Amino acid sequence: MPQEVGKRTFVLEHSYDMQLVIGDKDYSIDLRRIQIVNNIAGGYPVITMELSLDPDDVILNRIYGKEPMKLTLRLIGRSQAKVPLEEVEMELMYLKSSNPVPQKSKSSKDSFRDRVIISFATVCSKPFKTMTTTINDVFTNSTVGEIISELVSKNTTAELVYDKEGENTNRIEQIIIPPKTLFNTIRYLDDTFGIYEKGASNLGYCQYDNKLYITNLSKKINKNQIFSIYHLSTDSEDQNKDIIEKSSDGKTFYTYQPIKSAFSGNTQFAATASKIEKILKPNNQLFQKVAFQLEDIAKQFGAVFKNDKIDYNNELKNRKSYVTMETGFDAAGKAIVSIAKMARDIIGLATVEFNLEKNLPILKLIQVGEPIKLTVKTLEYSDLGGMYLLKASRLTFIRETSDWISVARLIMMRTNKTI
Repeated sequence: MPQEVGKRTFVLEHSYDMQLVIGDKDYSIDLRRIQIVNNIAGGYPVITMELSLDPDDVILNRIYGKEPMKLTLRLIGRSQAKVPLEEVEMELMYLKSSNPVPQKSKSSKDSFRDRVIISFATVCSKPFKTMTTTINDVFTNSTVGEIISELVSKNTTAELVYDKEGENTNRIEQIIIPPKTLFNTIRYLDDTFGIYEKGASNLGYCQYDNKLYITNLSKKINKNQIFSIYHLSTDSEDQNKDIIEKSSDGKTFYTYQPIKSAFSGNTQFAATASKIEKILKPNNQLFQKVAFQLEDIAKQFGAVFKNDKIDYNNELKNRKSYVTMETGFDAAGKAIVSIAKMARDIIGLATVEFNLEKNLPILKLIQVGEPIKLTVKTLEYSDLGGMYLLKASRLTFIRETSDWISVARLIMMRTNKTI
């Protein structure tokens, strides 16, 4: 927006350098659009790209997924040295592409070149391979953490970053893991036994660098934020100027754009039921029941910041569901009942969604599951502020001239709507 003379605010002096190499050819000059999607429920990043190419390039150069693809993103300062402030390298696996094929003469080698937009859908190759590796194994007298650690080290090349705070230390007498991908195996272990004794797991997210993060989301909400976001008001110029100038530190972001806020308390309590009874099958009796209240689980093991009041309609208080479990006991007959799935169900009852702009740093915006602090400067909306977890991010880079511009769409979540 235009500003009064003498009240010009600081603008980040950053730009991007994007490089795409396919096989032994550099297609950087043809790049027009890049989109990087990280979603905590997805397991690994997804990248789409748009290139301005002649269809001949795809056909003659055989860009069908056989050749390796490498995408390098650099955030650089606008100094004479052009020193990268951060650099991200991604080895990509081609999934599919689509493009129009215009009509030409019989042989067009010596004629002009047609330029069309060709879209490529890709994933980071190593994380994709890690999370889709098929697992089939047997373990005895092991904890869930020990099982996951052995599966990752034995079957993949990933580096496991395992959050041990609140982990389930109960030893499982014997477990047979049927053929599943690693991603589904982690979900199976969490649903059946619980990776964390009383908390929600992220079910494993493998970042672009092939580091597999398993995190206790219920504990993360109270950790120090990796960055702060300010939703600025329209009538606090001096205060806004200070925040905008502070945004050059890479730990502070701001936005004037509207926030999209959502709350799904009634939906979740209706679908899951407010009362849950798990029916176990011990060796020495017909069955044993263990009862839970979803509201209690939300307050104790959700991503709660300051206010543990969970809003839902009283008509849903008497809904009850039953879950039969084939397992649920250790060698001594002690009940091991996972509340992990119930905790995951209520971890994201409240979400906020908005855009960030202005040549953004990349690395912090792709760390899904990490805590972020939101400060809302409009007084009436200030209760929406506080700590959240980064649920998903969509980074879009567009080049219409010689420079790249960026937009980040963030979705952040927690259990309680307001503080």
